[in-house]
Amino acid sequence: MDVVYAACGVRAALSDLGLWGRISFTLEALVGRAIPRPRCWTPDQLETLRKLYAAFDVGSAHRVALAQHIQEQSPSDGLESALPWLIPGWVLFWVTFLFVFPWSRTVQAIFFWNPRVRGMVSLGAVPLMLHLPPLRRHLLRPFREKLLEEARLEALPDLGFFGDVRVRHGDGPARPITDVLPGLSGAVVLRGDAGLGKTSILRQLASQQRRPVVFLQARDCADGVEAAVLDHIGRIQEEGFVRGAIHTGGLLVLIDGLNEVSVEIRMKISDLLKRRIRGDIVVATQPIEWEPPAGVRVYDLLPLDREATRRFLVSRPVAADPTHLVHGPAFEAAVDCFITGALDQAPGEGEREAAKIILSNPFDLTLAADLLARGHMPAATGLIDAAFRLADEGGPGEPGYRAKAGVPFPLVAFGRHAVQMRLEDRNWFQPGEFEAEQPCLIHQRMLVQRSVMAWRGREGEAPERVIFRHDRIWDFFMAAAFEADADLVEAHLGDPRFRGVYLRIAETWPPEKAMVVWDALVQVAAERNEHAVSDAVVMRLKARLGAVKPA
Repeated sequence: MDVVYAACGVRAALSDLGLWGRISFTLEALVGRAIPRPRCWTPDQLETLRKLYAAFDVGSAHRVALAQHIQEQSPSDGLESALPWLIPGWVLFWVTFLFVFPWSRTVQAIFFWNPRVRGMVSLGAVPLMLHLPPLRRHLLRPFREKLLEEARLEALPDLGFFGDVRVRHGDGPARPITDVLPGLSGAVVLRGDAGLGKTSILRQLASQQRRPVVFLQARDCADGVEAAVLDHIGRIQEEGFVRGAIHTGGLLVLIDGLNEVSVEIRMKISDLLKRRIRGDIVVATQPIEWEPPAGVRVYDLLPLDREATRRFLVSRPVAADPTHLVHGPAFEAAVDCFITGALDQAPGEGEREAAKIILSNPFDLTLAADLLARGHMPAATGLIDAAFRLADEGGPGEPGYRAKAGVPFPLVAFGRHAVQMRLEDRNWFQPGEFEAEQPCLIHQRMLVQRSVMAWRGREGEAPERVIFRHDRIWDFFMAAAFEADADLVEAHLGDPRFRGVYLRIAETWPPEKAMVVWDALVQVAAERNEHAVSDAVVMRLKARLGAVKPA
């Protein structure tokens, strides 16, 4: 053994080492097999060492050391000689990959479209990188535009985000949403009636993020949230990658319109909220018969008060737009006249309470601002109705549907079709559906055109879809169909997707007709023990009528 140690330049004979030295040497022999050593012997000399090893006494203190030495010196399959280069080469590969990946579709395709290639070369590196903010931002950069397409952030400045909307968590104090947004983390639900600004808040939150964000519509999550994310990036990954990005906090998930979808889709979204690890998920919904999973924080959006209503109206971008008929100081004067007429000069207490409900809703106020800027002075309780009349009958310099088609707008038929779209969890019109009626509604911004991701259309095509501008407008048309067909009222009493329709009924229908719907809703609620819709309708009707309904 002295000859062995001297020839290979290793430590002194084991017999010369102390107790701790022998222990250290033995541990090194056991765990240091992957450390390459220089070759000290020719093949013939190594064969001689093997013969010497065979002659060792079994109890010899040098037997383990010589066996380890022979193993280290034996020829291998080349892995040992290549080992010093594997780690530096692997690091160099990933540095090159990270530099090239965001700009090379070829590299993205080779790596992400082939799970086998990714598994062989990543060796767990992707999940590790998702834990590091700079690297995960870099890795997901090519998909940012597609992940945020539904949010339409390019239009956010023109919409004028209103940060004075107040929210409340549990029994806590009401706080401006701008104070709450920076601290949102974990699983969060934003809950509020249609038009209170849930979508705007999600879009504002998305615009403030440096990390990757995906903005989803709940209706797109029929196959699960991970599948919806994959659709947004063209399915050039599998669900494991997306699941890792979400659960490690590498991807902020924003989901809008939970109340618009079926129970099955809500269950899939709830499942994600239950099994999140460190991920951040924010879901927006109207109040429905749905209990968020344990540990989810719920923030309730509160209606605007009178002062906030005025601030909201004068803060709209149309207020300062010189291309509109009314702008600047004249617009502010029109706002004051509008609010005063609705609240201080209402013909009765019921009308005043109904106006308060409408004027507390940011979407309705946005519609009011558009009409005021164009020189109209609408009734607070008929804002959507006023916009529809302009679409149908037209106004000064604005020919409506009747002038072009020669017949009134087919409101009931259009409303029936809107009901069917809601049942299909679809907010867009298919080709050939009411194509003659769409332009006048688009002109009044009751319908809007939205571009669709190219992967959803045919190759080389970037189609546009026509959709309802807001749920409140969708509800307006469906309520028209309900008013014409009592069977529709009864058929959907227990479906939370039609909550907004029943609220509109409570706000706008003649009291005697609205109270018939009240009775039917209360009966269904008692039978099913689901009171979210009926309770909201009862509160709207009570406020409007100014008294509790007689027994």
